[in-house]
Amino acid sequence: MGREAFSIRRVAGSGYLATGTVVYADRHLAAALTTDSAGVPVRYQVDVRSGGTREELLTGRATRGYFSVRSQTPRGEAARELLMSPRAHLLDDGIFHQWYFVLQGASPDAGPIPVLAPRRTTEIVLHLDPPTPDTVWVDGHVLRATRVHVSAPDAITRDVWTDAAGRLLAVNEDSAGAATVVRRDELPR
Repeated sequence: MGREAFSIRRVAGSGYLATGTVVYADRHLAAALTTDSAGVPVRYQVDVRSGGTREELLTGRATRGYFSVRSQTPRGEAARELLMSPRAHLLDDGIFHQWYFVLQGASPDAGPIPVLAPRRTTEIVLHLDPPTPDTVWVDGHVLRATRVHVSAPDAITRDVWTDAAGRLLAVNEDSAGAATVVRRDELPR
């Protein structure tokens, strides 16, 4: 169905830089997310193309409790400010490596997690069940993992697996019986 290549790097003294490209048949997404040390978004950009034509270029920046979003499409340009909860994370549709940040600071007693959905220009609240030990297949190996079940108001449920170091291993997304399974094809480095 598609392929995602990504890199998440710690930036000395500030936070993280996560870059990734996602390719679905004729659709291509290129994303870059800069966060603070807690994984809260500071800057974001995603370039969405279909058949070589740009569908959207979205840029965003966090400023004093808001996340300012500017979107350029063939139909024109739009700007909007989203109210941003203090510990909100960013999770863009169809880009799975960003789950790393959602789960990075999650704990069973932390409560609901606010998440910015930048291309939908909204903030949603995710509810995480307590993590459970599990296993997952990666590159022909069975790895010990932690699974977290996530529910959201959009009625899409997700199961997200990470290793002991918190690295993302797999995501299973279920929407009205249509499942998307995303799994690493090589061991984490």
